[in-house]
Amino acid sequence: ILVIWRRRTAKASGDGETPQQDPIQPIPDIGDIIEEEVTRFRNE
Repeated sequence: ILVIWRRRTAKASGDGETPQQDPIQPIPDIGDIIEEEVTRFRNE
């Protein structure tokens, strides 16, 4: 899930090379993103 989250964070921040250098922006969405990934994982 973390790998997918990092990929999504990179896409959301618009910077696929260094997604971890901008942790402030994605933080509010982490909970929602994890919920989505967990739900999809369970559905699959």
